[in-house]
Formats: sequence, C-alpha cells, structure tokens
Amino acid sequence: MPVNELTGKQLKHYAQDEQTKERYVVIALQNDTDPNTCSVVSYDRLDSDLRSELLSVVNSDECQRVPEIWKILDTKFFYSYPKQTMLQVLRALRQIKIVNSDQVRVEITPDQTMTPKEIVDAINLYNKEKEAKSHFSPEVSAREAVIENSVQNEEIESLKERMGTMESQINTLSSSISELISAIKQSVQPNE
Repeated sequence: MPVNELTGKQLKHYAQDEQTKERYVVIALQNDTDPNTCSVVSYDRLDSDLRSELLSVVNSDECQRVPEIWKILDTKFFYSYPKQTMLQVLRALRQIKIVNSDQVRVEITPDQTMTPKEIVDAINLYNKEKEAKSHFSPEVSAREAVIENSVQNEEIESLKERMGTMESQINTLSSSISELISAIKQSVQPNE
C-alpha cells in the first residue's frame, strides 16, 4: 500500500486484483446494482498525466477521510478535460471496471488485507454500534443523574444559606423598628 510521504501514514483506496495482480484505486466499495461487486480504476492503464492527477486526488486529505471516493471524483477535474469531472472522464474512457469484491484485496496494514465487501460490513457494524451507544447508555445516564443531583444539592444549600442570612437581617430590622417605635412613643408622651 502506498504511504503518504509527508505524514508517513498508509493511504486508503489502493488495492490489487488477486488473479491478475492489477493495481487498483477503489472508487466504490460496493455497487448499488450488485453488492458483491466494487468499482475500481486500474491506474497503471491510464496515461501518465491522468494517472498522476488521479493519484494526487486519491492521496489528498479529502479522499483519505472518506470510505468511498466516487463522490469526490465527481467534483474534481483533469487538466486535459476541464469540462467533465474526473468520474465522467474515467467513465467515458471506460477506465472504471466493475469487479467481483472477492478477487480484490485492499491492504489495510502491511500484513492485513480485506475485500471491499468485508470493509463495508466492518463500517456498517461500527456505525450500528456507534448508533446504539448514542441512543442510550445506562452508565452515561447514571453519571449525568449523579452530577445533576449534586448540582441541585449545591443550589439548595446555597439557597438555605441565603435564606438564613435574610432571616437574620429581617430580625435585626424588626428589632430596630421596635426600638424606633418605642423611642417615638416616649418622645410623644407628655412628661408627667
């Protein structure tokens, strides 16, 4: 599998045909019409300019972030065909091959390969597990409940302290008012 010269990471979307040993760029891991097939481009059969431009796009961060690149190729252009997208040009030049997924091996690591169908199954399983975890997690719900309860307890204690302070201030005001009323009554009463 090719390696990105800048990051040293292995690049996705490269595969080899087990029977013919052709090197491919996998543009669709699974076809809608037949899920047991994938769409590939034999990049060694392209002329050098088209191959260079195609591999440059395949190696880009944009393509490396997605499992299938056909959508991205439908937005990019070859220099020598500026009016049609890369995908359209590859189709028109009959460079896109539909092959049985079982005969294509995508190198995942230097010592591990998978068929495109196995990759699709692994992606689907991952997405299903991720979705199941995001819907309900008892551990997360319990943790959130404990945190929420703790915050509410702190707020209640803060309110109790403030009410105690207000009660003390009201008692002080009440006694001050009583003393003032007493003083006013004494000053108003005629001296005997």
